[in-house]
Amino acid sequence: YFTKGSMIAVQGSLRVDNYTDRDGNKRTRYDVQADNVSFCGSKRESGSYEENHSYHNAGNTSSSSNSNSQQSSTPAASAPAAAPAYSSGDTGDFQELPDDDDLPF
Repeated sequence: YFTKGSMIAVQGSLRVDNYTDRDGNKRTRYDVQADNVSFCGSKRESGSYEENHSYHNAGNTSSSSNSNSQQSSTPAASAPAAAPAYSSGDTGDFQELPDDDDLPF
């Protein structure tokens, strides 16, 4: 069974159905036809976005042709990768779902 927070991969197709409800309103229904569903791990196992997609700038090191000189390098400060900002768009046609551990299916 899948649980909340588990990553899954779904292969399949989408089907769009247009219909008119009892009140005469035009409605659209989206159905997901899942042909193959598999586990991909969980959020805890994969870490956060910043951990997986961060980058580090390498510090400059200088070397001398004299073998007696010591090499020094200063670690460069690494800036954390900023999480991408996504807009929510128009959510007027969607119902807000409570965020609890029970899945609706």
